[in-house]
Amino acid sequence: MFEEVLTPKDSAFFDWDYTADECIEQLEQLAYSDDTDLSFICEWVALSLETQSVAYYKQDYEAVANLLDAIASIVLLIDIKRLSEYPFLLHTGLRALMSQTHQKVNTSYLLALYRLLPSIPDPKTLDIYVMFQCHFGFTHVLSRWRENFNHHANENGWSDYNAVQLDVGINLIKTRIHKEPALLTKLDEQFSDYILALEDSPLAAEWFPWLPWFISQEM
Repeated sequence: MFEEVLTPKDSAFFDWDYTADECIEQLEQLAYSDDTDLSFICEWVALSLETQSVAYYKQDYEAVANLLDAIASIVLLIDIKRLSEYPFLLHTGLRALMSQTHQKVNTSYLLALYRLLPSIPDPKTLDIYVMFQCHFGFTHVLSRWRENFNHHANENGWSDYNAVQLDVGINLIKTRIHKEPALLTKLDEQFSDYILALEDSPLAAEWFPWLPWFISQEM
């Protein structure tokens, strides 16, 4: 039987049993536990991301910020060598660290995490690379990828939405993004098609717009 995909436009999307406070409490407990299994941390980080996405579409941005802080905090406590074995935690940790509100990111740690990534992203992780380059104000990588976009579309499966991500990143670095509202509109309008093209049955967490959130903290 065909199962309808839930999106943030559906009321059932918000039928979620966990709260931000519960997830944060669990993450804090795990952070101070000895020899915690990373698979258990992954489980609670995943639940926190689901909760974070639901909170975002409820416009509870304080809950989103608090969950990001909790996720970033626990990732900072994990041995970086072990993170390389858990791509989900690595990707989530990088996104959370760079998306925190009013928090100063440890530059050396951020660089160390970034070096664990492949040199070329896939369509689903390009946002991490864009956020990283924007965080440090580098344009050369994003500009090179944009100039060779057709190659990456053919070789790495990059989509039209990825091109928008690159354009937004380049303009954000050059402090022109406020003069390019059409780009931000495209980033928002094409997001749903992008997610549905990546995932047959996306979880709530997949609907969290990492790059727009990051931009909102930078502007």
